[in-house]
Amino acid sequence: MVEGIGMVLTVLTMIVTSLNGLEVERLPGDCPGDVWLNSTLSAYYPDYNEVIDEDSYLDLRGMKVSTFQELLDDRSQFATVALDKSVGLKYGTPVCVPELEVHYGRPLSLEVRDSGSNLDGKGFSQMDICVRSEADSYDHIVNRPATLVFYSRDLLEATGL
Repeated sequence: MVEGIGMVLTVLTMIVTSLNGLEVERLPGDCPGDVWLNSTLSAYYPDYNEVIDEDSYLDLRGMKVSTFQELLDDRSQFATVALDKSVGLKYGTPVCVPELEVHYGRPLSLEVRDSGSNLDGKGFSQMDICVRSEADSYDHIVNRPATLVFYSRDLLEATGL
């Protein structure tokens, strides 16, 4: 009996060792990170016709925003999201929203790359996601209560603790 348990442990150790270093695909909604925050998700869209306000389609570093639809269509590696600047997250900080991943049936890469005056003083209580158009901004899937998942190391760097 003890010999059988030893054999099983050896096989399990070999399996774990062989998987070490491989990137295992995660399931939708199984967000990496250890800090889960309640928030409200809302949509905003770039107005490419508004020449006067070029900032409407550029992020905090002057780069073109990537829309959620571009991510869904595999035309971008991430979608731009916006949070209150005062939370102090680094440009490009990843955030996971399990409700979106479950709805779309796949992991989704969202990055904090933008902010807006409508978010001032909101902290993490509201996050805006960049969508393609005004029509897309009315979709209830991107306007809802949601969970934001971060790595604690990203939040610690932001707060300086």
